[in-house]
Amino acid sequence: MLDSILIKNFKGIKQLKLDKLSKLTIIGGKNNCGKSSLMEAMSMLFKRMDPNIVIQHSISRGVNVIPTEPEFMWAPVFNDFDLTKKIEINSKFKGKTKKLEIEVQKNVKRNIPVGPLPFNSIQNTSVSIADVLYLKFSDEKSVSEKSGIYLEQNGGFSLNVEHTSPYKPIPTAYFSSRQISNQNEDSERLGRIDINNNVNDVLDVMRSIVPEISSITAIRVSNASMIYVDLGKEKKFPVSYMGDGISRLLSIVLAIATCRSGIVFIDEIENGLHYSVIKDVWKGVVNASNKFDCQIVATTHSHEFLTSACEAMKELDANEPDFSYIRLVKKDDEVFGKAFDYTMLDYAIVSEMEIR
Repeated sequence: MLDSILIKNFKGIKQLKLDKLSKLTIIGGKNNCGKSSLMEAMSMLFKRMDPNIVIQHSISRGVNVIPTEPEFMWAPVFNDFDLTKKIEINSKFKGKTKKLEIEVQKNVKRNIPVGPLPFNSIQNTSVSIADVLYLKFSDEKSVSEKSGIYLEQNGGFSLNVEHTSPYKPIPTAYFSSRQISNQNEDSERLGRIDINNNVNDVLDVMRSIVPEISSITAIRVSNASMIYVDLGKEKKFPVSYMGDGISRLLSIVLAIATCRSGIVFIDEIENGLHYSVIKDVWKGVVNASNKFDCQIVATTHSHEFLTSACEAMKELDANEPDFSYIRLVKKDDEVFGKAFDYTMLDYAIVSEMEIR
């Protein structure tokens, strides 16, 4: 589990330290206080070897055209768009300290092989000049991974892994607030769940919202896979026809079920859901999180969601729920986090305090 995090120079965050994260962590705060940036920084710890991770941040925020230049591709993840700064993301994961450093170096020269090498010939090389986004990941003892994402000045784009130690990737999933369900990805996850005979666990959560669902099936249609549901009608039909909220909920539950001992990040978890079903949705998420030992980190703007989360915890009979609410506050370009445990949050809600 991700226990704590310290972020420096990432997007709108100059520095933010959160000492205690829980298995169920909800993040709130006003617009532009750093909620999404915090989630993106956390996710980078676990997707650091993905050469498209920085680009995906821009796409998730609605930027669909990105020129292949550092000022457009990389600057948005640096504080004040300043490529001379170094990003640091320090964390404690399962009790062990981990650190990710990200920095840009421009006009880096390197020799690269050119063409096949004839027998007994001298190595033919060409000098390449590139701007490089370096990522260095280390623990308390040594550097375990070091890689560079290269933007060649002649137009090329590549990932070069300079050093890596054997490691088992931590299963993670990230849902942006704008994200539309990916049917192919959901179908692949459902297939993995089905192999392990865990489909009923997914059905139990979905039935709390749509009691009529009797089965969920991944079906190949033309060149794509789609998830169909049986509602007791003459035919099954695609779950996407049930609306964005239901499709997104299914995507989230499938992700939790396939991220055992991992983390699922959900930006604006209440999106697409009617306030009357939020409590049941949260109960389903909590049950899935417990069953699959998956940490949940989610943001919300909704007072109804926070109220429903507390009500759900009471109904789940959780005496000491591993739950926390962190309210981010931005003042004079500095971001701070105020942490509430379950008891404090419940008291604040009953007292009608403003906590969003």
